[in-house]
Amino acid sequence: MGCNAGNDLRLLAGRARAVGLDYNPAIARVAAARLGPAALVAAGAATRMPYGDSSVDMVFTHGFFNHLDDRGVEAGIDEVLRVAGRYAASCELLEAGGEDGRGRNMYEAWSRRRVKIISNVEMHGDIDPARPRFLLVKKIRDAAAAPRPRDPGPRAGRG
Repeated sequence: MGCNAGNDLRLLAGRARAVGLDYNPAIARVAAARLGPAALVAAGAATRMPYGDSSVDMVFTHGFFNHLDDRGVEAGIDEVLRVAGRYAASCELLEAGGEDGRGRNMYEAWSRRRVKIISNVEMHGDIDPARPRFLLVKKIRDAAAAPRPRDPGPRAGRG
């Protein structure tokens, strides 16, 4: 979701059935050309993805939710949960910054859904110098939601 030119998607292409989506048709064409038959890339809105319910194992975003307003984040998460069969992963800046100055506490946003939070950690600077938080969630399909791990808070232990 929000695959842009396919930088992250190329890491999955050839290893799994990789499907990318970007709102900008020109950028989606760039990603499709870069990845060729190793990935299926489409243009479309993140709030109306052209995929069936639970049709992909995992939905991944990297810096996508930081570009949306609050309503867009909520609608985007709902659509991710509709399309994802089991997991969702996001890497988003927690603190304000970037082009539009929006940070996102995705832990709080996901905690309002029926999910089990599996991981909520700061990315290492060697992986992404902006050091976004990596959050991995699993959809809960039964009524007994698992307890959530404690949120370590913004940039705990950063020096």
